[in-house]
Amino acid sequence: MLWPPSVEPRHDNDASIVLRFAIGGVRLLITGDLEAAGERELLATGSAVKCDILQLGHHGSAGSSSEAFLAAVRPRLAFAATGEEPRFRFPAPATVARVRAKRVVMIAQRDGWDAVTWADRSDVTIAGRFPVVLLLPGTGR
Repeated sequence: MLWPPSVEPRHDNDASIVLRFAIGGVRLLITGDLEAAGERELLATGSAVKCDILQLGHHGSAGSSSEAFLAAVRPRLAFAATGEEPRFRFPAPATVARVRAKRVVMIAQRDGWDAVTWADRSDVTIAGRFPVVLLLPGTGR
């Protein structure tokens, strides 16, 4: 667990638990509803945040996944847990643009995926209406 610190953050979303773990050599960072202020504070702790797969904070809202955070995390795949509720319009276009500018493969739950699984460091399967298998960039395979 990388976050929250023992001192209570200023905003409820920035009190989200942030987890980083590895399975089969693939590093996953789960950020809950963390927003830009919490991202800055997390980076200031010096915690290891680099990962292969990133769950975008706060469903990919405009106030999350800042340039500095994406630069530090350097994910290969980012996903937004958005549900299919169109009312909130997550992920935000600004967040999608920031992620794509970093040349990161991005998926959103509203695109019809149900699960993301992987067998090794590079083969990732996205199950759902349109299941795909992709090779994460930069794995040398």
